[in-house]
Amino acid sequence: MKTKDDRQFNSATIIADYLALESAEDRLTWISERPVLHPPFPLERATPQCRVPGCMSGFWLESKNEHGNFIFMAHSDSHIVGGIASLLCDLYSGLTSEEIIEQGDLPIQQLKLEGLITPTRRNAIQKVFQFFLYNANLNQAQK
Repeated sequence: MKTKDDRQFNSATIIADYLALESAEDRLTWISERPVLHPPFPLERATPQCRVPGCMSGFWLESKNEHGNFIFMAHSDSHIVGGIASLLCDLYSGLTSEEIIEQGDLPIQQLKLEGLITPTRRNAIQKVFQFFLYNANLNQAQK
């Protein structure tokens, strides 16, 4: 199992790799290619319960807790939304509920996505983070 230091190093590496890309086009390409780094989202899990409300594209999120660490998965019909969601899943998967609550949306802020994406996609990012935080808080309440 990865330690907290390992998880923090992984997040820092992902953010540094992204920020090293100089052009907006390179950053968007990098984001849109993220989903291929993940196993395919099983279509039978693309249920109304997992669907993210209010998104223009089909967008689904799922979580599971393995030994106190969350694993987040996402799928979207939109390459950009799917890529952003995959990126956020990479940043938050493996964290405990305490770590998710503690770091909040700092990784999202560090990505500096505001100038790259539309307000609708910023809304999707906020919904992903709210999903992570909801799961972390629910887990805390059940302890």
